[in-house]
Amino acid sequence: MPTIGGKNSKKTSQDFRSCRADVIDAFYSRESINEWRAILGDGFHYHFGFFEGDEDLKTGQEKTVRDFYSYIAPGSTVLDIGCGWGGPARMLRNELACEILCVTISKTQAAFCRASGLSVEIMDVERQLPKKEFDVAFSLESMEHIFDKSALLRRLRKHASRLVLSTGCIADVEKQPRRSFGGSIRFCTPEDLKGFLESSGWSIISTRNRRFQSLRTLALWKRNFDCEFGKKEATGQLNVLRNLVEESLRSPLRWGLAHPLVDIIAI
Repeated sequence: MPTIGGKNSKKTSQDFRSCRADVIDAFYSRESINEWRAILGDGFHYHFGFFEGDEDLKTGQEKTVRDFYSYIAPGSTVLDIGCGWGGPARMLRNELACEILCVTISKTQAAFCRASGLSVEIMDVERQLPKKEFDVAFSLESMEHIFDKSALLRRLRKHASRLVLSTGCIADVEKQPRRSFGGSIRFCTPEDLKGFLESSGWSIISTRNRRFQSLRTLALWKRNFDCEFGKKEATGQLNVLRNLVEESLRSPLRWGLAHPLVDIIAI
């Protein structure tokens, strides 16, 4: 995704946010559902899994979601921020009887989630949030895409009594660009994230780095890409994802050290 604006841009901040939202919507909405299914599988989980051995992709990704169940009471009201294709939301609905409101910036993702019976709002959470309160704010690998993380966390503090958060970060020791994934991601360090949470009024009760248990996801995504596209180039965001997979697999341990995957529970 092209970078929008810059220090010489004459756009107002409101114009900037609107333009960025339109570009991100297109970035997440181009590829066909069948192409996404070929890469993600029938569960449509667009996030890293948790693997203890040679589990398949669906098993690892479902474990990621179930590992949060002890922090989400059955029947909770849940705001799913950046719901993707709804894989985690369907699990929370079907297995914990949660009342879910999904939020996405992608019209295509919203339509797909609605077709599976989920309640969805198309919304840029950098600009607004639903006007109601929730038991849990749930953000599974979507905070990376938020540019002003501190502002969103402050507003979420007013909308939810608990935060279940998982996000990719960049290690403190790395001197790498913090923009990634077609320009749609702005990384922070784990220490940055902790500071954003605490300054927003959240109290952290649990944290872990899940990156090394997640690395098998990359190999499984690569297998799916190779089966679906062979040597042909994927399109749009799928191509961005494929490039990430290929780059990280050149040295997965080094990539994992540079890019912690941080799970946080806060109240």
